[in-house]
Amino acid sequence: MVFRIVFVFVFLTVSSHGLRMQEEDANINDSMQKAVPIDMLVNQGIHMSPNVNPQLFKLGLDRMNLTGCRKLFLDIGSNIGTHVRQVFEADKYPKSILRKSFTQWFGDEELRKQPSDISGVCAVGFEANPRIALHLKDIEEAYSKNGWKAFFFAPQAVSDKNGEVTFYMNDEPQNSDVGSSIVDRRKSTHGRKFEPVTIRTLNLAELIETEIASKRGAGRIEKVFAKMDIEGSEFLVLPKMLQGKGMCKGIGIDAMVIEWHDHRIPAPKGCRLCSRQSVLEELHQLPCHATETFEIDDEVYIHDPVPLPNAQKSFSLPFADFFKEERVMIHAMS
Repeated sequence: MVFRIVFVFVFLTVSSHGLRMQEEDANINDSMQKAVPIDMLVNQGIHMSPNVNPQLFKLGLDRMNLTGCRKLFLDIGSNIGTHVRQVFEADKYPKSILRKSFTQWFGDEELRKQPSDISGVCAVGFEANPRIALHLKDIEEAYSKNGWKAFFFAPQAVSDKNGEVTFYMNDEPQNSDVGSSIVDRRKSTHGRKFEPVTIRTLNLAELIETEIASKRGAGRIEKVFAKMDIEGSEFLVLPKMLQGKGMCKGIGIDAMVIEWHDHRIPAPKGCRLCSRQSVLEELHQLPCHATETFEIDDEVYIHDPVPLPNAQKSFSLPFADFFKEERVMIHAMS
């Protein structure tokens, strides 16, 4: 009799535990379908190395050192970082649409190969896609060994405030994750794959005011040139910058090339100015010399054919399986 009671108790306990586990699994699956936190993404080894501490990539201020930087490139929407690479390794990207602009703003290509302490050229990139964070860290570390100052905030979505947001990653590695955005296009864009994840947001206007505008002037940061390609988030970021000094020449950004998305992607929720026309109208009403803006979309090097300095092999997003730990073998420093 005692044996039966114990057996029934154990059976009910195990069954109850099993049901709870099933419910927890269902809840986890349901929550992952809604938004997968970046920490979970990393710890489960999904698309990224499980050995990476996500805190290393969420914040860039602890590494960003602009001492000695006189000419600064802001790569707002870095993707796999080829535009930052074009600043320092221009001869390896001869077909770049921005090649002349980089020479205009940052000087002779041979000079830019010199360490940043000599050339005065530095770069800061911002990328929301967590899959690309490791690759950008590789660039940052490889460039540091050459004396080139390049710093990446990744994965962080530039925005009008600090916080968190659901980011919809394009789940097509063969397309370099192009089209990833804070705007949910899973229903409106047929035939494309998007995976929601939770990432941190960065108030870009605040960062420019505190970390760049405050350091501008003769012998300090003398020139700031930017590229912006952030898949609709420009209608959160730019209106916020227009409320401060970020879009004032000589104070914030001097010139910027922008890819506008108002005819292709719905405006993000909460935008104050939700179209290119409204942004440009307010830009031209600023009580300062407004940032020069140019509409340019340079995706000539959507895949990077060039090995990093001292790397043994080149890097190609669709074939390298770079979202998994094997990327270390492909992209390792010699």
